[in-house]
Amino acid sequence: MRHIPQISDRPEPPPTPAPRKSEPIFNLPRVVVVLLVIMACVHLLRMSLSFQDDLVFLAWFAFIPARFSGEYSAFPGGVFGDVWTFVSYAFLHGSWLHLFTNGLWMCVFGSAVARRFGTVRFLAFCTLGAVGGAAAHLIVHAGDVVPVVGASAAIAALMAGAARFVFDRHSPLRFPGMGSDERFQQPARPLGETFANRAALTFIALFFIINLATGVGTAVSPGVSIAWEAHIGGFLVGLFAFRFLDPIPPAK
Repeated sequence: MRHIPQISDRPEPPPTPAPRKSEPIFNLPRVVVVLLVIMACVHLLRMSLSFQDDLVFLAWFAFIPARFSGEYSAFPGGVFGDVWTFVSYAFLHGSWLHLFTNGLWMCVFGSAVARRFGTVRFLAFCTLGAVGGAAAHLIVHAGDVVPVVGASAAIAALMAGAARFVFDRHSPLRFPGMGSDERFQQPARPLGETFANRAALTFIALFFIINLATGVGTAVSPGVSIAWEAHIGGFLVGLFAFRFLDPIPPAK
């Protein structure tokens, strides 16, 4: 009798390969995209204003140390303006190049922190960085009438926050598994051990060297205005505030 193959005797077809997904590291978190769009819209609005109207806009939303000196007539917004300008200045930029540069750094470092923190913690972290940067600038430039604009202090905080975990052994920037969500959820080292990590220490040292050199260059170049003190203030806030907002329990 001829054997008739049964269904169970037939070789199983090879599994269909799952469609390849793009690496998450190339996908910007939504909160980062929204912030970039808001900053671009604010700059577009300023471009549509006359010179005089733009000065009024800066008086409302830029960070101006002279607000707190008592030597000038009242700024718009009163005491509430004194508070919100510690944050609102971060949404303003001096030029499209300024905005593009800050946007690029936010994409790089903000994306890493946003994927670890989530939207609410990320926004709180950026806010603390902006406030810390404004406070540092105010301490050094009390009474100054030059307005401060730009997200640099908040981005400096993001750089410091990223330094707390992207250089570790399970870094999301290391192969294999580069960019995987699990890599962004690894416990971070305590701050003291971060300084013991050669890569992290080099990154932090370079940040301070570049900004201190910028400060020297600004001092000897009249007309050049870079709020390098705000960068350092934001960075320091990011280093120390990271542990209080990090949703992942620290490494033991």
